[in-house]
Amino acid sequence: MNTTTSLSAPLLNFLRAAPTPIFHAGVDRDGRRVVLHVTGEAPIKALVEGASRALAESGLKAEVVIRQHDARKIAESRSLQELLVPFRHQANLFDPTAIVGRAQVVVDAVSDARSELKRELKGVFLDPVSRILYAVTNAGIDADRAAEILLAAVDRATERTGSHFNRPPLRVLIVNELPLRPLVAVDRLSRKLRPVTGTSKSVRNVLAGAAAALGVSGMATVAVAQAPGPAVSGLNGKIDARGGYFKTEADNTKDFAGFVTGAVALPLGHSFGVQVDGGAGVGGGDLYWGGGAHLFWRDPAQGLFGLYGQYGEFKDASATRLGVEGEAYFGRFTLGGNVAYQWGNESRRVDVDDGVVAGVNLKFYVTDNFMLKAGGGVDTGKGFGKVGFEFQPGFAALPGLSVFADAGGGGNDHVYALAGIRYYFGNNKTLVRRHREDDPDSVSPTDMPTWKKQKRSGGIGGSGAGPNPT
Repeated sequence: MNTTTSLSAPLLNFLRAAPTPIFHAGVDRDGRRVVLHVTGEAPIKALVEGASRALAESGLKAEVVIRQHDARKIAESRSLQELLVPFRHQANLFDPTAIVGRAQVVVDAVSDARSELKRELKGVFLDPVSRILYAVTNAGIDADRAAEILLAAVDRATERTGSHFNRPPLRVLIVNELPLRPLVAVDRLSRKLRPVTGTSKSVRNVLAGAAAALGVSGMATVAVAQAPGPAVSGLNGKIDARGGYFKTEADNTKDFAGFVTGAVALPLGHSFGVQVDGGAGVGGGDLYWGGGAHLFWRDPAQGLFGLYGQYGEFKDASATRLGVEGEAYFGRFTLGGNVAYQWGNESRRVDVDDGVVAGVNLKFYVTDNFMLKAGGGVDTGKGFGKVGFEFQPGFAALPGLSVFADAGGGGNDHVYALAGIRYYFGNNKTLVRRHREDDPDSVSPTDMPTWKKQKRSGGIGGSGAGPNPT
């Protein structure tokens, strides 16, 4: 699609009044073929005959081809660049809504900008609602210069189309992290930085969204999917340290507690991931240690489902859990839960009940980097509750640093209030994206009523970490 070819009056009248709406037309083979694009069912014979007559009235002779587009197949597109593949022609002939032309301007402009900004430009995404082009760049880049380069590239790409009607009314924002909202990747390279898509489903009407973003209406006939992102964006990990008040009935412990925990997660193909975690610490003067593993499926736009297991020891007693866990993502809310069966071995000082343990929690991301949470559940017949927060300041020198605090209590006189710091290893991203694209949450012992003095009560919680919330 290099230029826009002039239309004769008979052909223009036919394209505007065709029995099936034609949303795009192009010319190939040096003018010897005209391609008409329609969606859904169409009277192909009538369209070919009508277009051929209009060409003949204009003194032109060309083959007429009709291309019918199935919205479900176009829904496999994962970027504007991929979306435009079926509409590439030697020249534009008819683009009444300017969706194709303006989308091509955006794609070409990003290509030009990449040649100048090179590795400084990591990805570009279109927000169909606010009409903003988000350019993700390396930290420390001159944002004003980068925005000027992108806008100049848009102007050059518009000139190449031969029509200023193709100039999209967009704003450009230079960012280091993408916002939590539905966004459309502009090109294939940008797809590697897939954003959290909020409440959007895996299938969304991107052509309609692109039409809105580009200042055009009336073309909402083709749905385009954002393909599910990977379960784990890449090898990543975290480590944290925490301390505070900890009380349990076992030996009437009521003292300071301190713990260090960590986890490593990695992808298994595209849709599955695995996490291994562990930790150790001291509660009431006694050592706790444990470990766990998680095997899960996840779509970062929708949720997670998987299996998990943990083992832990405290005061010479041990407990094991095997169960299932899941999360569902609703914009800034995450609803999570787990159900498992617990069994254990008692010691002279501590007993462990066998039975079902279950928990549910709700997270709310006040901002992309500040999370509040609350939850509760049942541990072998005894209830518990909890609250907490986590905040990632976003320091340039320590991009993975966060601070957090958790408090809760339940049966067996179990009460805790702990605070600490955590550091995430992996790509630099917002807190909500770390939680949904990297390591999943772990169930921890303080989510449960935990250990009890020789009356066969609760046991460990899930992450294999010490008596501490994650």
